[in-house]
Amino acid sequence: MANSSGESVATHDAVTREEFALLLRAGQSTQENMQTSQQALVQLLDRQLHPQAKETYPTNFTGTGKELETAAAWLSKYEYLCVENRWSADGQKIRSLGKYLKDTAWDWYTTEVHPHTEQLSWENVRRKFLARYGLTRHQAVQRAVSLKQNNLTVGAFADHLQRLMAQATSSCDDIVLQAIFTAGLREDLRRALHITLPQTFQAAVSNALELKANFKEAAPSRPKTQSHTDAAGGAP
Repeated sequence: MANSSGESVATHDAVTREEFALLLRAGQSTQENMQTSQQALVQLLDRQLHPQAKETYPTNFTGTGKELETAAAWLSKYEYLCVENRWSADGQKIRSLGKYLKDTAWDWYTTEVHPHTEQLSWENVRRKFLARYGLTRHQAVQRAVSLKQNNLTVGAFADHLQRLMAQATSSCDDIVLQAIFTAGLREDLRRALHITLPQTFQAAVSNALELKANFKEAAPSRPKTQSHTDAAGGAP
């Protein structure tokens, strides 16, 4: 407002340009803080609703001779680890692989794989790994053919057989796989499975699992042991 001399003066109710600018900046800062808080809250809720899987570490692979048969199994565990930790990109899988290798396997990784990470796909690395540390085709076939169920469960026996055959060939004939599986089963299961006439390997595994469950249900229950009192004719 103006005074009697015509000069402009500020009143307590008026807001100067400087004060208005300060209020504007404060409002913008408050809005930004609110947006940051909202984003943090959304991220917190997302973590609670979709928790990140904890890393589980497989035993380090050294590349020694005793690990030849387990190379494919070890690699399967590593690929499961990749799924659990959401390492979906090929480069991520390849770079993380080095953390679980040591000794000669680490030397192989640092010379044959890591320098070429950008050019290699995971499938390339997988084939290189099995070619370097897995069984030869002949060794894998021989071990698969001679494999017996013994004390393994039906599922574990089938998995072990598939891992061996995967090292022998990339496309095993289903009839061959079914025949090897059936031949390696325990005798009681093998005889019963022949009657079901499975047409595929998966059908043979499913039938064997069902037969095993039926055998367990049909097994006679063991008689309860008589107590000393019962054996003696009961209490007086």
